[in-house]
Amino acid sequence: MNKIALLILVTGAVLSRFAAAQTAEDLNLTARSGFNAEVAVRNPFWPVGWLKQAPVTAAGPAATHASAPEPLLKAENFLVTSISIGRQPLALINGKLYGEGDLIPLKPPGAQPAVAPVGTPNDPAAANAALRGQIVSIRDGEVRIRFQNETVVARIKGREFGKQ
Repeated sequence: MNKIALLILVTGAVLSRFAAAQTAEDLNLTARSGFNAEVAVRNPFWPVGWLKQAPVTAAGPAATHASAPEPLLKAENFLVTSISIGRQPLALINGKLYGEGDLIPLKPPGAQPAVAPVGTPNDPAAANAALRGQIVSIRDGEVRIRFQNETVVARIKGREFGKQ
């Protein structure tokens, strides 16, 4: 017990002398650290993968294209990989299973992924939620999808036998 108390006293005396030797005057700073980021560098506090969007001008991208707006409903937007014909026809479209009468989401041209959580006032995903087409019919090798006054036929994609 006495040895432990003596060891603690000696250690305390040595450490106090060492700490007293390192005062502000004894330390000579040669260079101060700092952080100078360039303007073009991504902000390290933004979420991973999030990029700052370019500001939209009053003319916008619509001013450069005087043609008609791109249609929302195009057959190439739907990848039909499997069709099951039976009492209730089913189709595998864009990796999801749909039946006749089901609603399928449409991706508007130039749509950006949502950054804000769903349900916030300026959420693009909430604005695009109403863009849904309806599957009118599922037949052998094709699916008919309707949105407003347009109907497209999405054909099944698969290996073409006989072609090389």
